[in-house]
Amino acid sequence: MERPNKCAGVDVERDTKPHAKPHTMPHRRGVLGFLALAASMLGFSSLARAVEKLGMVDVDYQHAPKGKQRCDNCRVWDPPNHCLSVDGEISPSGWCLIWRPQYKSQYAKVDADGKLTQGDVAYQGKPKGNQRCDNCRVFVAPDGCNSVQGKVSPAGWCNIWRKA
Repeated sequence: MERPNKCAGVDVERDTKPHAKPHTMPHRRGVLGFLALAASMLGFSSLARAVEKLGMVDVDYQHAPKGKQRCDNCRVWDPPNHCLSVDGEISPSGWCLIWRPQYKSQYAKVDADGKLTQGDVAYQGKPKGNQRCDNCRVFVAPDGCNSVQGKVSPAGWCNIWRKA
């Protein structure tokens, strides 16, 4: 098994699956992810945290836990008070919509572009009210997303939906 990389103080396994489309130019997130990894390896943690993240409002962040769901037991927790996906200083006992349980191996899994899995964002192939992928800020027509791996339906929805 390939050894995991360290990114912003958290172990990260990179998806090494071959992609259907060869990339001729590096994607912005891929470049930023590489810079964050390099910065964290060199000890520049503040630069590593400068990678594009979601805002607290975007994920309905709250300072109190939701039952047993807390930031410090989420797979994207970055001790002592940060998150790999949410911008700003957060409380270990906080909670947000993208909370996901830690992997048994304690390694966050991201693809080469730094995208979240559909399971991580609770993706569903149907809209939630008026919220649909095709009216989300990160949707890429006809069936892509800048933040989520794989194809998504224009009529789908996930918990990181942001109004376009």
